[in-house]
Amino acid sequence: MGEPLSLGDWKREKELGSGGFGVVHLWRNKTSGDCLAVKKCKWNLETHLTRKQQERWIQEVNIMKNIQNDNIVAYKELPEDLNKVLVDYSSMSLPVLPMEYCSLGNLRDVLVQAENCCGLKEIDVLFILEDISNALVYLHNLNITHRDVKPENIVLQYCDHRRKPVLYKLIDLGYAKDLHNETASFVGTLQYLAPEMFMQQKYTKKVDYWSFGVVAFEIICGVRPFLHTFTPWQSISYLEKKPSNVIALLLTHTGDVQSYTALLNENHINTCLAECLEKWLQTVLEYSPEKRGEDDSNVVYLSLQTILAKKIITVFSVYNYKFYAYEINESTLFTTLQGWIARDTKLLVKDQYLVTTKNSSSTYAHDYYDESYSGAMVFVFKKESAFKNNISTRLPTLIKVLFEDIKTEFKFGTLKQLFAQNLFLLLSESKSLETLKSAVCFQRRNLENEVNKGRDIYQHLNDALKGYLSEVEFYNFLETSLFVKVYEDTNYEHVKNYSKHYVDHMQKLNELIDDFNNIVARYKALISRFVYVKDSYDSIVNLLENSDLKIMIQEVCENICHTNIDDSITDFSNGLQVLKIVSKTIKNRDNLLNNSALCDYLRTVCACWKETDYLTTTLGRLQSNLGYIKDDLRKIQLNKINSLKDKPKDVSCDVSVYSTDEALQFNTTIRYRLQELMDVGILQHKNFVDEIKSQIVLE
Repeated sequence: MGEPLSLGDWKREKELGSGGFGVVHLWRNKTSGDCLAVKKCKWNLETHLTRKQQERWIQEVNIMKNIQNDNIVAYKELPEDLNKVLVDYSSMSLPVLPMEYCSLGNLRDVLVQAENCCGLKEIDVLFILEDISNALVYLHNLNITHRDVKPENIVLQYCDHRRKPVLYKLIDLGYAKDLHNETASFVGTLQYLAPEMFMQQKYTKKVDYWSFGVVAFEIICGVRPFLHTFTPWQSISYLEKKPSNVIALLLTHTGDVQSYTALLNENHINTCLAECLEKWLQTVLEYSPEKRGEDDSNVVYLSLQTILAKKIITVFSVYNYKFYAYEINESTLFTTLQGWIARDTKLLVKDQYLVTTKNSSSTYAHDYYDESYSGAMVFVFKKESAFKNNISTRLPTLIKVLFEDIKTEFKFGTLKQLFAQNLFLLLSESKSLETLKSAVCFQRRNLENEVNKGRDIYQHLNDALKGYLSEVEFYNFLETSLFVKVYEDTNYEHVKNYSKHYVDHMQKLNELIDDFNNIVARYKALISRFVYVKDSYDSIVNLLENSDLKIMIQEVCENICHTNIDDSITDFSNGLQVLKIVSKTIKNRDNLLNNSALCDYLRTVCACWKETDYLTTTLGRLQSNLGYIKDDLRKIQLNKINSLKDKPKDVSCDVSVYSTDEALQFNTTIRYRLQELMDVGILQHKNFVDEIKSQIVLE
């Protein structure tokens, strides 16, 4: 008789997994909602366990009790009522193993999904490598070797502190063993087993390097690296002969074994990261354990963590319709990044219009790196252009073969790989299209920010000019009401010289106003074009919604799900179907990139950006020039007044030309005009105002 399906508030809901002699069930508390994953020995095998198997079981429970690592599934104490019943239903005094329940399944569940047949997305790859390397470092530091690293033993737990809320955890320490010296026991899953274990040779913790390397390749490329359609016995002779730098051996459609020193082209990680991981994989997938990795596992995993910590800025060139990636650090200049882009895109820096996802005016590329953003961080447009003519398509290997000969037979399990490469092409086109939509979105945002920035400068300069013209009017009043009167009744040439300077500066002010009026006319034209951009934006985004692509992706996913590993083309219908999908995809892409509405829109935005940049720069220069003119003019006025006050003794200046009533009226008028200017905020320099006030009373 088996254990009961419910115990008080606890209910056994489902089986989570089953191994050689253990089974894991999910228990849920109906009141609190708490969950436990409970591993116990299969009831029909209990009497058949050897002593060694019993010891291994007890060892796993003891290891789990002492493990404290976020990336290893945690041991949980059983509630008293559940513990009593479960123990009663366990014979031979073997302990049950209660663990945290990871609700998102295991990594194998993710890998078998059709959309992941050519590997996982970059963000998933990064998190898996980071988490599992962290778990293995922890175990190896405790001198524990896992010995069974595989996708089935990596589970997914929800977490809320990541861009993608998933934490990966290592489970099943049933084969884990304290390694104080080399051992020769034969355990683990064959497809991920290090060669020395399979050959029942003595081994060390380096067996985990190999298994983890196989998993790493699989999550990046979607297939195991070494003859995944072969049994381990069939593939071992090929592994013995492979050079150290070979990280994959795969069958071609003709049955030949092809060696790879790099990752497969059909993957979803950026090229910069791929190059770094290829070198790391060459160290951990070395056949000879003596040459594999380093004796200190911390070095192996530290080098991986260093790769994962690199700041790689991703770039999408709209003009080339292609992705690029560059490693940067805190001292990398943005101009350096522009130079790299120019080198790879053949687009000169002066012809580049760069749009970033982060608003920044920094000169350092690091400040445009967006850790929270998983897509392209910089978009490259060509000024006064839309797309490059004849955008090329990089066809996957098997699709190339099919284009060369429609009658090609795909045997040896490569038909499924053909469908996988077909799906990869569709997903790549979908990614490019989504990135183009993002580029259009950020481009409009960037342009709007620049237009608003120019509008602010324009408004500020316009207000400053209006205010300053009022200030000039005040100076003119002084000139006609005071200084000219003085000039008529004195030979005081020094004051007259200041008036000449005043006239020169008025000429500069008039020139500045003429320039400003020209800018105003161009700015109004810019606003008119920007209204077109805003009005056209929604229709352009709708244009980039490709429903046909989504339908084709779903169709190919179904083909993958229904294709067995040993299926082959017999009537060419599958190959013809693939060709039709690929041809339609490329044709749709080309039609989109040649769409007149899209091209006109992109050219208009680039033209608006160019004009905005010119106007903003010019307005800034005029604003600075106005400041200089204003300061110089104020100095002239103060110097003229001071010259009257401190006139030489031999100069006759009869201020009695003013009657008492005229002097009082003049004095009152100037005071009111000054107060008006101060009230509207035009005269804000207190020292200047005080100096004027001190001179306007005629004695």
